[in-house]
Amino acid sequence: MRLVKSMTMGNFQRRSSRLCSLTCGVLASLILGSATAQNNFPEAPPLADEDFPPKDEHYIVSRFVHHREFPAEVRERMNAFNQEFARPQSLRAVGQALCPKTQRYIQNISDRLISASHLRARMNRNDYPMTVVVTCSIVEFPDAQMKAGILEVSAELVQLLHSEDEIAAVLAHEMAHFTLAHEHAVLESWHRLPPFAINRLRMWHEQEADAESLVLLANAGYDTSAAVDALRAFRDYMKVNELQSSSRHPQVAFRIEVLSQRISRISFPKASRRLQGLEVVKHEIELRPQSAVGAREDD
Repeated sequence: MRLVKSMTMGNFQRRSSRLCSLTCGVLASLILGSATAQNNFPEAPPLADEDFPPKDEHYIVSRFVHHREFPAEVRERMNAFNQEFARPQSLRAVGQALCPKTQRYIQNISDRLISASHLRARMNRNDYPMTVVVTCSIVEFPDAQMKAGILEVSAELVQLLHSEDEIAAVLAHEMAHFTLAHEHAVLESWHRLPPFAINRLRMWHEQEADAESLVLLANAGYDTSAAVDALRAFRDYMKVNELQSSSRHPQVAFRIEVLSQRISRISFPKASRRLQGLEVVKHEIELRPQSAVGAREDD
C-alpha cells in the first residue's frame, strides 16, 4: 500500500465477523462523511523474540490477522501478487549494489520492530514472509509502500527523516498493513463493495495502520511521537514541492491531529531519539551515482 505522495495511504476473529466489521466500518465512514534482500550484510544475527521479553506494563500486545483467516481464492491471488512484486533480480539488486549499509540499517530496524512485539513466529506461519527492500536508485519523491509482503523503502525517505525513530515509524506503519492483512481484506471485498466504498476502506486501513504503528514503536523502545514528526516532515516536503495527498489516504494534517491525540491519551513509555548510524547511512546515499535513476511503479 502506498505511503506517499502524502506520507502515507477490529481485530478480526472470524471471516464472518471480519466482513461484518469491514462493511459496518465503511458504511459508518460514508454516513459520517468522513526481501529481505538475499544479502543484507548483517553485522549480527537477527534479533529473536526472546531478546525482547514483555516489559511489564510497558509491553502492549500487538494485533495480528493470519492469512489463513481468508478464503482460499484470496490467499492464492495474494501469493501470486507476492511472487510478482518480489522480483528478486530487479528489485533487490539496486539496493544491494549501491546502498548496502542502508539496506542493513533498515533491515535492523525492521527486525527490532518484529521481535519487540513477538511477531516473528506469527509472521512465519503466514503464506509468505514480509520482505524489506531498500530502493537505492534515485526516484522522484521519498516513499515507502507495502505490496503483498514486500516492504519497499526509497533511499530518499531515509534522507528526508531526522532520526531512526522517525524511520521506524514509517516502517511500523507499513508493517501494520501486513500484520493486519489489509491487502487481503481489500481483495476479499473487491467484488462486494463499489469503488468509492473500497477507497473508504483503504482510508480506514490507513488510520488503523497509524494506530497500530504506535504499539510497534512503543514495544521496540522508540519514541512514539516520532510518528507525528515523520508526518510533519512529509507535510513540509509536500508543501515545498506542491504535491497533493493521495486519494487513498486521509489528509496528512488530519493524521497528525489524530495521532497526536492518541499519543496524549495513552501512556506510552518515554524514549530518547536514536541517531547512531544515520549520518553514515545518509552519506552512503549521497554518494550514489547520479545515473542511478529509477522509476516508481504505481499501485
